[in-house]
This record gives sequence, structure tokens and C-alpha cells, in this order.
Amino acid sequence: MKSIKNYDPCYFLPEFKGSEYNGEWPTLPELFNITTRRFPDNACFTDFEGPEGSRNSLTYSQVKANILALANFLAAKGLQHGDRVAVTGKNSPEWATAYLATLYAGGVVCPLDYALHENELENLMNTARPKFLFVDDEKYDHFAQGSFAKSIGCQVYSLSPKHREEYVYNLKANTKAEITPATVDELAAILFTSGTTGVPKGVMLTHKNLVSDCFAAQTKMILYPTDVFYALLPIHHAYTMLAVFIETISVGAEVVFGKSLAVSRMMKELEEGHITMLLGVPLLFNKLAAGILKGIRDKGPIVYGIMRFLMGLSYFIKKVFRVNPGKKIFKAVLKQAHIATVRIAICGGGPLASSVFKFFNEMGIDFVQGYGLTETSPIITLNPVEHFKIQSVGQVFEKYEQMKILDPDENGIGEIAVKGCMVM
Repeated sequence: MKSIKNYDPCYFLPEFKGSEYNGEWPTLPELFNITTRRFPDNACFTDFEGPEGSRNSLTYSQVKANILALANFLAAKGLQHGDRVAVTGKNSPEWATAYLATLYAGGVVCPLDYALHENELENLMNTARPKFLFVDDEKYDHFAQGSFAKSIGCQVYSLSPKHREEYVYNLKANTKAEITPATVDELAAILFTSGTTGVPKGVMLTHKNLVSDCFAAQTKMILYPTDVFYALLPIHHAYTMLAVFIETISVGAEVVFGKSLAVSRMMKELEEGHITMLLGVPLLFNKLAAGILKGIRDKGPIVYGIMRFLMGLSYFIKKVFRVNPGKKIFKAVLKQAHIATVRIAICGGGPLASSVFKFFNEMGIDFVQGYGLTETSPIITLNPVEHFKIQSVGQVFEKYEQMKILDPDENGIGEIAVKGCMVM
């Protein structure tokens, strides 16, 4: 494994400047083109929606072919440069294809929370005014047959194969349409906030915002084309969209789309997907840690005592000597919990107990905490894998941003101010 010290995640970009992109950063379509040239046969999108829950995988070359066909269809159907396309549905390769095809067609993607009621989605669409909507099976009939979409001039298509003629993979144009691609400083996505302080507002992020934040995060943890990310949390959220989806396609890795939080389904996907990058919220990691500890306690006080001693020793060696013995020591325990292949766990979306953070590091899993918000694409700090601190959400990305505390009190607490290429 490489060391993060002096590591430049953008090392390969100069090779493609001039042939694939010309700006300060590549746009997201340009980045996907670069990745496809580097790793055409790598698995890209995977789910377990085949017969009897079997695995379906598409390579980067196959995914790009689907994206180009859909982008051409959108342009042929009237999508103009800068037009908006709404996408709402559970995590899936179809969702990701619609997202990227919108950008390839020069449009702006508006990911919407599939858990919202139809009326709430209509309110957001009234604000966004999309020309197209890609929607899951559960809400397809409401929008395809109802009057709302027609009232705002929005064409409706399906993310589900149940609607064969309108299905995202079956949409083809007979002729090649003219497309004006976006530049790196133009809008890529409009993400609607949760509205916890009032009416949801659209956060407008450019290609530069998202691509620069993707590479900034990699200055604190090294990603590999052999990694497998697990898209378990809703992908419309900035956290999963950037830290799973966009990070994956930047390095030629694979993303496994999880559609359900059911424990049995999640355990199957973790194990059979050979997940190496597990992103979650505190609740997920709290439950995982509690389940593993319960299994150890159930073996009796002597075994529990020995295991706690080994965990403490593993943590000491990792912290002092930068060597990680936990994955070998606790291989059987991690396998029983279906996380033996996990290399890095990333927690965000809320505060995590320091004991849980320490627990996963003791067990040999590198654990990363971060901080950010939708308006910052979203990550602005990460706890580096090699030099982590338990009670910290990490360090700033020195080459990419500036941060300071405004009007700190006697305890150093104040308002966080940040500026950089990832800020809206």
C-alpha cells in the first residue's frame, strides 16, 4: 500500500490534458471518459437484482455505451444546454446512468429524495422546472399519467424495467443529436437540502466544485481501482453522491448499489460484493460494533478478556508503529460480521462516539470521520487514515481550501468559515 505522505491523487490527469479536457479540472463526463480509457474492463456498476438475487455487473466500457445512448436520446428529445433533469429513485445502476447521461448531454441533474411524498416531489420540481424526470416504479404512474409533469413541460421516463418502452436502458434515438457540453465552471447538479430550518433550498454545485472535492478527499486516504464501494445510503444525498459515487468513478473502482437496509440483504451484499469501502452514518456503525461485541461476550468472560487485551494491543501497535495487525488477528470475527474485506469505513452525517471509532481501528479497519455540508460539495475535512485522532473530524485540505474560526470564544468555539474550489 502507498503512503499518503506527499501523495498526489491527481498524478494521472496531466497525461489527459489537451486530449480529454482543457480546463483547470475535468468536468464529470470528462473524468468518466478518462477513467474509461484507463480501466475499460474494470467492473463499474454492480447490483444484486438478477434472478434469485444474483449479481449483475457492468464494465466501464458498457456503462459509457449506455450513458452515451441515453445522452443522445435526451438531446434528440429536446434537452438543451443547461436544462435540468430530475432523478428520483432507490440506489441503482439506472439512477447513476441517468445522472451521468444528463451531464454528458450538457444538462444539470437534480437528484431528488425518493422517500418524499409525490406532493413534496412536485413542490421541488416546481422550483427546479426539469425538462425530464427519471423515476422509480413506485411513483412512475403518478407522474407519467398525472397532470403535473405535463403542466411544467416535463417528459417522464422510468428507472424500472417494468416499463419497457420508457425504461432508461431502452431509450434510443434514431439519429445523432447535437450536444453542447458543459464547461467545468458551469452547473452540474442542484441538490435540495432537507429543509430542517425551513423550506428546502436548491444548492447549486458546478463540475469544478464536485471534481475538486473528490480529489481533495483523496489527499487524506488513498483509493485504488481494485476498491469496491457500497452505495447503501441514499445516493441523492451529497454525502453518498460524492464520497461513494463520484469517488468510485474517479479511480476506476466498482460501486455496489444497495437498495435496502434490511439486515439480511445488507449482509449478503457486503460479503458477496467483497466491499472494501463502507460508508455509513453513526447508527450503522453503532449497530455493527454492538453486534460484534455481543458475539464476543457470548463466548464467556475468559474469551472476552483475551479479545479485549488483543484489541488494545492491536490499537497500540497501529498507533505507535503504523502497522495494522488487527485484520489478521480478528479475521474470523470480521468474517462472521461480513466485513472481512472492508479496508476503510467512513462515517459522516452526525457525531460518532469515540469508543466506536476506536473499536473499528482496534479490529483492523481503518476508520475515517469527516465534516462538511451540501454547500461545500460536501467534504471539507477528513481524519487521515495514517495519522488519525479519535475525537476529531479531521484536517482541512491544505492545497484546496482555507478555513478559520470566526469570533472564537475563550474555548476556541466560533463559526467555521471556509473558502475553496469546492464551495458553492
